[in-house]
Amino acid sequence: MVKEGGLFKSEGRILIWLSDDERKIPVKVNTKVIIGSIDAELKEYSGLNGPLKSKIE
Repeated sequence: MVKEGGLFKSEGRILIWLSDDERKIPVKVNTKVIIGSIDAELKEYSGLNGPLKSKIE
């Protein structure tokens, strides 16, 4: 959960890329904060039932 205050403002946006399969797993996140920006990308995973069929390009 992201709370208002600190690095995060009440306005703005956060972009979340989801896998294009039925699981809709968050694979990438991008947002701007007061001191710059935050970019996160899923590098590995474990504990899923079956393979992840989506590709990150």
